[in-house]
Amino acid sequence: MDLFDFNENEEHAKPLAERMRANILKDFVGQSHIAAEGFFLRRAISLDRLGSCIFWEPPGCRKTTLANIIAAQTNGEFLGSLGYEIRSFKLRLLSIEEQMRR
Repeated sequence: MDLFDFNENEEHAKPLAERMRANILKDFVGQSHIAAEGFFLRRAISLDRLGSCIFWEPPGCRKTTLANIIAAQTNGEFLGSLGYEIRSFKLRLLSIEEQMRR
């Protein structure tokens, strides 16, 4: 096996933080003010009735993890972008790409 050959074991090639990330809402820790049992976000996810969302909080608040869980547990799609990259132009491009996929 080559040191840089990750084709056989792609899971181990991912960074540790990504491998440890929660994959289901039940395992998600944090954001209890919106994602706890009985709150709006959790109900919307369970009913698959969640529209577009923009999560805006400081780094490390598990926004990406929550977005990935939502996309996996609904018929949604996660289009991620870093806060400093977001400009109205990029949002328009993401919207156009989404419309073209439909």
